[in-house]
Amino acid sequence: MNDIVPEGLPSLYLEIPAIVAGALSGGLHAVERRMDAVGIAWLAIATGLGGGLLRDALLGSGPALVLLRSEYLLAVSIAAALVFFFAPFLARMRLAIELVDALALGFFGIVGAERALALGLPIPSAILLGTISGIGGSILRDVLANEVPRVMLPGRLHALPSVLGVGLFASLSTSGFAASTSALAGIAATLAIWALGRFLGWRGPSPLDVVGQLRDRLARRTRRDGPSE
Repeated sequence: MNDIVPEGLPSLYLEIPAIVAGALSGGLHAVERRMDAVGIAWLAIATGLGGGLLRDALLGSGPALVLLRSEYLLAVSIAAALVFFFAPFLARMRLAIELVDALALGFFGIVGAERALALGLPIPSAILLGTISGIGGSILRDVLANEVPRVMLPGRLHALPSVLGVGLFASLSTSGFAASTSALAGIAATLAIWALGRFLGWRGPSPLDVVGQLRDRLARRTRRDGPSE
């Protein structure tokens, strides 16, 4: 199993917190939508394990880690139980829900990039895989909740913090920094960018109508200058 499951700090100390954070986010999402125990369990599983399943499927390096380590399912079960028994209290904490979601985003992104780098993939591939790992669980959560995935809608920054945090982690890791330092820096960067977007009202860019803008600008200039003689 050691050739399938890489040893080291990110795998040991980031995977379980990422799963717990994601499962809490999914369970709280279910509570907000007044789902029952089954809904809480399914969204906790999807959010807690979905990013890792997508990551391992894309890597194709063997069975998904969730199938090799029973503690992953145990972590999801504990998180779902906490949400189920403390739902009335947790449901009133909207900011806590968002913070847990941001933590999961940071944790999963770093874990995904770490797995990619451990298999010798280049930095761009590690950033792509880390971003997919970070947002994959929330996409599955929203799809199961019959909603358009939040990351695909204009609004608060979600994918961008993951991209930048994962990029910082990958750059530091390949530059000789310790795994713990690189991981903490990547998670901190993800949370910092998310917090700036959350509290300063930053929004992701929306599609631009460049041709329409040029046409309007040309029309205004024509009206201002008057007809040419």
